[in-house]
Amino acid sequence: MEQINEPEEGWANSRAKRILQKDMLNGHVPMETGKMSTMDIYQMHEEYSRWRYEKFGRRIRDLRASLKKKTKRAEDDEEAFRIFVEQNPVSFFSAKGYIQWQGNKSHIIHYSIQALSASNYAAVESSSLESSASVMISSTKISNNGCPISILY
Repeated sequence: MEQINEPEEGWANSRAKRILQKDMLNGHVPMETGKMSTMDIYQMHEEYSRWRYEKFGRRIRDLRASLKKKTKRAEDDEEAFRIFVEQNPVSFFSAKGYIQWQGNKSHIIHYSIQALSASNYAAVESSSLESSASVMISSTKISNNGCPISILY
């Protein structure tokens, strides 16, 4: 192989590393060693040819280790969150004894109407307010680039 001068951006922030990481997460490059040769991986994308082949095997190994570590950490966090939710039911009262209404339909309607009253270009459509207390609020605003944006609350 000929000697390649690697880009100045460095491997850590390179497009090649992002492509390799994406391929590993999508299953195109196996997370286990020995299932696919380094040369086969190196030849998958033209972007890899900007980087020295002699260092590519180590970079694959390091990226695999990093992704396995991050995946394990994410699984541990998910499990800890599941346990926390099981052991800590949602409180319907604050520490001072007041009813908490975050996420409640009344809370959503109240703050949606406050937001609309602050902006003078909105329309409120209510559908059977008495029976189900559901309100659909739509707002049309003009963005910074002049395009209209419709927002549903």
